[in-house]
Formats: sequence, structure tokens, C-alpha cells
Amino acid sequence: MKKIFFLAALAPACAWTQFDDLADSTPARAEEKPDGVKASDYGIIVTGATVPSNTSGGTIAVLSAGPGNFSTLQLDPGGKDQNLGDSESLGQHTIDSLTGNAQLLFDGVGSIALVDNSNVGTIIAVTGNTSGLTVDTQVGTSAHPIGTAFANGELVVATEPVTGMSNVFSVKGTAVVNCTLNDNLGMPLAAAAIAIDGTKLWAYAKSGAFFGYDLAALDAPGTCTSLAPTSAVAMAGAAMNGGHIDVIAGKFAIVTSFDSTTTTTGAVQVVATSPAVALVGSPVAASGVRSAAFASLADKGMVVLGYPNRADTTTTGAGAVDLHAIALDTGVLDATPAQVLTIPGAETNHLFGRSVSTTNYNGKPIVVASATNTVYSYYATMLYDKR
Repeated sequence: MKKIFFLAALAPACAWTQFDDLADSTPARAEEKPDGVKASDYGIIVTGATVPSNTSGGTIAVLSAGPGNFSTLQLDPGGKDQNLGDSESLGQHTIDSLTGNAQLLFDGVGSIALVDNSNVGTIIAVTGNTSGLTVDTQVGTSAHPIGTAFANGELVVATEPVTGMSNVFSVKGTAVVNCTLNDNLGMPLAAAAIAIDGTKLWAYAKSGAFFGYDLAALDAPGTCTSLAPTSAVAMAGAAMNGGHIDVIAGKFAIVTSFDSTTTTTGAVQVVATSPAVALVGSPVAASGVRSAAFASLADKGMVVLGYPNRADTTTTGAGAVDLHAIALDTGVLDATPAQVLTIPGAETNHLFGRSVSTTNYNGKPIVVASATNTVYSYYATMLYDKR
């Protein structure tokens, strides 16, 4: 394991273009809150939003709070500029203030979705692209969104199970199908995370089980009012603090159970999804993990894990991001990180790693991670060369 310190992060509290002159000599760039973003907490969630056809530069979608704001960062091909693109208040989308359940997603082909509770007693699904969020869809439930998945124009939202209420909602444009998904015991699913892989909806239950459902069954109310899983496997531990699923399409699911600020049971488990659902190896301990992402590289996969509350020597809440390699053919995850990213000289509660993502930059994946009022992009790591 190698611990690398990046020059671009050495100077805290700088203007958001501070690191332009370092672009040619350092593999990381830090962007503090742009002047055009009307929010007091920039970068609570980041997600890569580069369309596959764009092989020049890249895009990051950014969610900020206090008040709620959606914005984008445009990464220029030479790495010298990271400019503010779209910026809009979420009040116009019936979101006065973001909750801790807010989620931001990119479908991989050009569409972005924001999901959170609205100020009118519903869940609001707001969709659009890097130019702006344009379609507001009210989902008729007051429950909190727990897990979300977005692919092929279909947004799926899982909520806490409430007696007599649906717990999964399929959103296509402005059409919403209310569903009730059950676990293998016939009880309403209590999901920690969900993901779409082709024709399957995968769900990681808070109980620790991993379930598969036919995605097409969510298209009509008559087929999903009491939908049972088509496959199931027991995981090593529960996921009471939520979690995340990434997929290696048609092969594996990388399942992360998150920690709260007071627990240390976080872990990552790989599950084979074809030809049969089965655990791959043993879970990898990830004490304190609060965010996760994945990208396929030329010869391996890269699992990105965020630890915002990890202390750096004596600095509480400095945060860190661990990068793990995973074999794309066998699904074997390296237990030891190939690299640990930290922010030298970070202030207390910088919370680096509170959200992590990847995005394509010049046609190749890079790591993106956020901290308090700062978004970091990594143009080189121990797992990939300079982009």
C-alpha cells in the first residue's frame, strides 16, 4: 500500500482557480465553491457525468446544500481549467432544503437524476442533463428514498417499507409505477441499496441479504404489487447504515455496507451475478466507509471507497479515499488498497471522501472526491497513468 500526497491540495482556503498553474506538474486539482453557486456547503454529493461520446475533457455533476443547488464542473482537455457550467437553485424543483437522503445519479449515457423528499410531502425525482434539470416528477410517497438506480431511461427508487405503502417506484419520464418488493421470506424489502444491471434489479437488504428481481416486472402495477426475488444469497453482515452497489456488467456486483459516525462494521463483498448468484471470496473490512464508486480500467477494475471521518495523524475528520484493484474476470478484490489519497494540511472536519465518484476524462476514467466546499479530481493515481 502506498500513501500519496498531492501538491494541488497543499494550500487550503484558496480561490477555486488556485491550482491552474500546477496543472502540468501535479496529478490532482482542487475546486473550491465557485462564485456562481449559491450554497453554503458545496459538494455534498458528486457524480461523474461525462457522456461516452465525449473523449475531450469531462464533466462532474455537483450537489450542494444551504440552500440546495445543482451545478456542473466542466473539465477542459488540457487540465488547466475546471469551469462552472450549469448552476441552479433547487427551490424551483420543490426542494427548499436537501435532506440526508438526497441522491444524485448519472445513467451513463447522458441523463442525470436528483432524488430527494420535496416540500410538498412527496419524493421528487428531477431529471435532465449537464445543461440543466428540466423534468420534475412527483412520486406519491412521504417515505424517504433509501436506494436509487438509474439506467436505460428508467429510474428506480427504493424507500423504507411502511405498512400499506409501496416500497419501490419505477420512474420513466413523468410516469410512475408503484411496486411492493418482498424479500425471500415474503416480507416487504428493506433495501440498503439497489442497482440495475441489464434486465435485473439487484437489491442489498438491510438484513444483509442480496436479492435479484426481474426489472421488466416493475413496468406494470399488476406484476409488481407483491414481487418476490428470483435469486438470493446471504451476505456476511447487515447494512443498517445504508450501502452501495456497483456492477461489473453481467458478471459481478460490488456491495458496500456503510458505517455511521459511531459504527466500525463497514465492509465490501463481491457477489457473482451470473450464471448463478454466489459470494466471491470473503468480505473486505472497510471500517468507517461512507461512500463508494467503481470504474473499469484497461486491465483491472478500480473500487473507490470514501472515509470522511478518518483522522489524519491528529486532525479529526480530515478524511481519506482508498483505491482498491479488482480483477474483472474473477471478481477477486484486493484487500489492501493500492493507494490511499489524503489532503495534506487539511483542517478539522474537512471530510474528504464524503462523496466519491469516477468520470471519464479525455476518454479515460478518473477519480473524483468531495470534501467540505471542495471537489477534487485526480488525473493520475497508482492504478492509472496521467490522463
